[in-house]
Amino acid sequence: MIQTILQGFCELVFPPYCLKCRTKRLSNFPHEILCSRCLERLEHNIPPFCPLCSRHLNHPHYLTKCHSCTHNQLHFDFAWSSLIYNDTLKDLLHQFKFNQKTLLKYFFTQTMISFILRHGLDIKQFDYLMTVPLHPTRYRERGFNQ
Repeated sequence: MIQTILQGFCELVFPPYCLKCRTKRLSNFPHEILCSRCLERLEHNIPPFCPLCSRHLNHPHYLTKCHSCTHNQLHFDFAWSSLIYNDTLKDLLHQFKFNQKTLLKYFFTQTMISFILRHGLDIKQFDYLMTVPLHPTRYRERGFNQ
């Protein structure tokens, strides 16, 4: 809670900068944390994608599952990914997990909600969602559970 207040105060005192490239953002809205150039570098996961792991399928005409899901035993029912893992996303995830850039939680949440709504994914099949707990040492290091 105190960290959120301090983060808000810092945004009042200092001009808003893109969390990825550190250039000044055109927007002063606190929920817009990336510049337009960095937003364009994020690759949205668009159909066709594997129904099990959500990897994008390059050859959808003859594949119903990706190569990995076809040839490996999975230990989960399915997973969804709203963005394709690239260097930009990797950096944002790293900043969120290890550099206390907790404002990214709003960006990631909105990205997932948009993905679910855009593709009409059935979330009514779930009773609840839960986080994977962090080891107490990791929790102390980071100060939060992402």
